[in-house]
Amino acid sequence: MEKYYLIDFENVSTGGFSGCELLGNDDHIHVFFTDKSTKFDLNILHRHKAATLEIHKVPCGNQSADMHIVSYLGYLVGINKGKDFECIIVSKDTDFDNVIKFWTDAEGVSVRRSPVIKNDDGKKKNKKTEQKGTQDKKVKKNNVSAPAGKSRTEVNTNDKDTEQQKKDLTERLKKAIGESEISPCFTDEITNIVTSHFEEKHMLTSVHNDLRQIFTDYSDVYDLVRRVVKDHNAVTVSGNNERNKGNSLSVTVKNALDKAKIGNEDADYLASVAVKYSGKSDSKALANKALVKKYGQDKGNDLYKKIKKYL
Repeated sequence: MEKYYLIDFENVSTGGFSGCELLGNDDHIHVFFTDKSTKFDLNILHRHKAATLEIHKVPCGNQSADMHIVSYLGYLVGINKGKDFECIIVSKDTDFDNVIKFWTDAEGVSVRRSPVIKNDDGKKKNKKTEQKGTQDKKVKKNNVSAPAGKSRTEVNTNDKDTEQQKKDLTERLKKAIGESEISPCFTDEITNIVTSHFEEKHMLTSVHNDLRQIFTDYSDVYDLVRRVVKDHNAVTVSGNNERNKGNSLSVTVKNALDKAKIGNEDADYLASVAVKYSGKSDSKALANKALVKKYGQDKGNDLYKKIKKYL
C-alpha cells in the first residue's frame, strides 16, 4: 500500500522524521517548509533510505504551510482515487483533525495525523524505562534530607518558587513571541529550550547555542529571548529582595515577642502586621488601628507598643 507522509516542518522540525529509516519503496515523504522554518538536518537525506523524498518550499504567511499541506492532501486524494493508499500528516497541530475527518467521512480515505513518521518499538520501551527512572528520582528526591541549616519546608518553598518563576518566564516568552514576527508554531520549542537551562550559571549562552543549532536565522529569536529573560530576572530580583526583607523583619519581631512571652498565635499576627505596614508613611497609625480593631483598645495598644520600634 502506498503511504504519503506530509510533514509540517515548521511544527515538528527534524524530530518529525523519527522512524523514516523504517520506510520502504511504497513510502513517500513530502516536506513543507517556509523561510521561517528551522534548519534541515542533512543526515535525514541518508536516513530515509528507500522512501522517496520531495521538498516543497511555500511562501511565508499565516498558516501558509498548513494550507499548502491541506491543498496537497486533496491533490493526493484525487490522483489516487480507487487505489489502496494512506496519507499521514506529520504534525502536532490539531487544526488538521477537522480536515482529516472530512476526507475520512466524505471519501472513506485513510487519513491520519502523527507527530512523527513512525514510532520505534525500542524507543517506546526506552521511554517507559525513562519514565520509571524519572519516578524513581522523584521518590528519592522526596526522601533526601534537607541541607544543613535549612528545614524541609524551606527546601520545598524554594522548589515552588523556582517552578513559579519558570511559569512566569514561560508566559512572558509566549506573550513576546505572539507580539513578534516569529511564527507562533515555534513557541513551545523556544520556551522548552529556555526553561531547560533555567538554573544554569551561563543560561543565555546555553540558550544561544541551542537556538543556533535549530534556527537558520537564530539572531532575531535570541535577541527576543535575551530581552525577555533579562526583564524577568530584573523583576524576580526585586521581588526576592522584598520577600527577603519581609522574612528578616518577621523573624526579628517573632524573636522579640518570644522573649516577651507572647503566644505563638499572637506573635504570628503581630509579625505579619509589622511586615505589612513597615516602610509606609503612616505605618504606626495603620498598625495601631489594626491591633485595636482585633484586640480592643487596651490590649491592642499594649501589643502595639511591643512592635512600634519595628515600624
